[in-house]
Amino acid sequence: MAQLKEESVLYRQLKEKYDTRSNKDITEAFFEECVELASEFSRRQIKFVMFKLSLENETGIELFDTVVNGITKTTGLFIGKNYETAFIMSVLETALEEK
Repeated sequence: MAQLKEESVLYRQLKEKYDTRSNKDITEAFFEECVELASEFSRRQIKFVMFKLSLENETGIELFDTVVNGITKTTGLFIGKNYETAFIMSVLETALEEK
């Protein structure tokens, strides 16, 4: 989601942090670090990123439905992207709840 990366400093910073880890390195301490980062932004900024990610997720599901299931590389790409989106959404929801 290159456009969101350009539009939102919050998303860009969370994505950069996430990209430094592998899925196995997502610990509670890392999650808390990301929540602290997100908490520095306004509720509106958090909601904006959540909206854009939700929109992307719905579009991604529609696109995924049109892809042939036998293409493992494409499937893996979607699964990895969904994991990243789920992580960032959880961080944002937690930060929003704590505000």
